[in-house]
Amino acid sequence: TDCITTIVHEWNYRYLKLDFLYAAALPGRRYDESKTRAQIYKEAVALVREAAGEEVFFLGCGAPLSASVGLFEGMRIGCDVAPRWGEAFPDKLLQSDSNVETRGAIRDSLYRAFMKNCFYMVDPDCLLLRADDNELSLTEQQTLANAMALCGGLFFLSDELCSYGAREMKILEPAVELWRACREGRLWVLNWYSSSEPLVCMNTAGYLGIFNLTDEELHCTVPDTICTPDGKIFDVREFIARRSLLVRPHGSVV
Repeated sequence: TDCITTIVHEWNYRYLKLDFLYAAALPGRRYDESKTRAQIYKEAVALVREAAGEEVFFLGCGAPLSASVGLFEGMRIGCDVAPRWGEAFPDKLLQSDSNVETRGAIRDSLYRAFMKNCFYMVDPDCLLLRADDNELSLTEQQTLANAMALCGGLFFLSDELCSYGAREMKILEPAVELWRACREGRLWVLNWYSSSEPLVCMNTAGYLGIFNLTDEELHCTVPDTICTPDGKIFDVREFIARRSLLVRPHGSVV
């Protein structure tokens, strides 16, 4: 309580990112063994909220998603992005569960974007476009930008912006415009049951996204009509000339 009071009321921060919160719900001995891990976790966050006040924006990260409903304004819905597509070699070698990879962050965020505004504002993590210290190809950077924009939730950058030039802005500016349009809708993965085909996503603001997270070129056939789980129906024939698309590895089409 003293720590949060100092940060908010003495240092005047009005935005708190609370990270690694799953640790509060791990199995272990508790002072009150009669309470469940979820109950203890919720009480811990409630204590932080009481110290901070209702006017402070809470962003949860690494948190139990269902137990966090009603406690946070925003919530990270996937693993961390990274300046590389897949897991780092040491993580693979040690079979780490850190799950720091851009591919996984995109996958998680697309599948969980439907939580937007009914649970909390969704956070698909940050966009990495920098030229230095970044192994992501231009195709992978564009795919990350498309995923973040279509989610229509929080939109973060994690680069030194003064280093941006024409190359970075060519990706960023259209992504921001797409994000602004998609903020009014909600994103659904339509073929959630398939892992061997591109993920077909529909933002109900009227944008279709196709994502190939595999290492191979994949064909995708867009249906004539799309119905999202919330009951919206879209006739795509007049908007898409070629409904049979070849999506490059790690690529996307909006």
